[in-house]
Amino acid sequence: MAKKPKPAPAAEGEEQAPKSKKKMVLGGVGAIVLFFAGGKVMGGGGETKTIIKIVNTTTTIPMGEVVTLDAITMNLADGHVLKVGIGFQLEYEAGGGAGHEAPKSNDGDPTKGYAQALDIAIDELGQHTMEELSGEGRNLAKEALVKRLHKVFHGKIEDVYFHQFVMQ
Repeated sequence: MAKKPKPAPAAEGEEQAPKSKKKMVLGGVGAIVLFFAGGKVMGGGGETKTIIKIVNTTTTIPMGEVVTLDAITMNLADGHVLKVGIGFQLEYEAGGGAGHEAPKSNDGDPTKGYAQALDIAIDELGQHTMEELSGEGRNLAKEALVKRLHKVFHGKIEDVYFHQFVMQ
């Protein structure tokens, strides 16, 4: 092995930097070079790599109002009875108010304008048996109801909530 040549003595008035500082400077320069040449030096095959900073942002879309109807009692397909209370999540419209304005009755009760939606709910839920509406079947029936209401009301009813659901 060949011996390393000794560094030239420092010029007059200069101090020779200790070896550890030289190694730190060279290491820092090397790190900077590797950083900027990263894709090529690290085997990127000539492709440049882009560093992307992901910023976690959330956009919250406000919900419209919920119209809650009184509970109704209805017959199921197998002769059992279902008492169900339904709430309709309405579409939000920017600029104030809920999306769908239901026809209001003469006495000013906005829930009476949802007779058609209630009729669809009775038709959809009434075709099931008590066994079908137990467990996960309830959620499947609810999804089918939401799809029908979404179609009939042109997206103005976004979701359905059951505030009461009792079968006998």
